[in-house]
Amino acid sequence: MQFIICGDINVNYLVHNRRRKILDALLSSFNLSSTVYFPTRLQNKSATAIGNIFIDTSNNGLSDHDARLIKLNDIDIKIQNSKFKIIRRIDTYSVFDF
Repeated sequence: MQFIICGDINVNYLVHNRRRKILDALLSSFNLSSTVYFPTRLQNKSATAIGNIFIDTSNNGLSDHDARLIKLNDIDIKIQNSKFKIIRRIDTYSVFDF
């Protein structure tokens, strides 16, 4: 199974700190690597890279260079008719568990 994770992860990849180190360790356990090392948000005099794309570079042939667009062809997406609702609990314990 291969994964691609995209989104605003609220960990600034322009800064090497404990949060980034922990996230990298977790993602590397699934062979996932960050592809974004450039500012994704510029505001006033600050720049951050909290939006990121993580890909499995072990065997999918995708580049590990700066990714701005990833286009995947021939993806079979099955639409399910079931409805569900996800509610994310955010508290001290859930943040620690993450």
